Amino acid sequence: LAALRGRGAAAGPGAWNDPDLLEVGVGEFAFDGTARSLEMNRAHFALWCVTSSPLIVAPDLSRCQTEILEVFLNRPAISVNQLYAGNAGDLLEEQGHGEEFLSRVC
Repeated sequence: LAALRGRGAAAGPGAWNDPDLLEVGVGEFAFDGTARSLEMNRAHFALWCVTSSPLIVAPDLSRCQTEILEVFLNRPAISVNQLYAGNAGDLLEEQGHGEEFLSRVC
């Protein structure tokens, strides 16, 4: 998501930020049953939601593990993605090994 830093205000109808593929449950985010893997998938989905990026699902949902399906069905996260309020989410602050993003929803 480094490519999206500072671009939140530029996104909007007809010009959404598109950081590439939402990889929940696939690739380096393939779920291996561990808590760490689940949290990585949740964080990945949350970042796509807060940046108002397209939520295009890659895996076959009929074959997804229950935990990954629950990530895709997270209504509060999806509502953040869909409640566009003049700008997409953007990086607010970096501290140590973490980043904090902010998205206006009203």
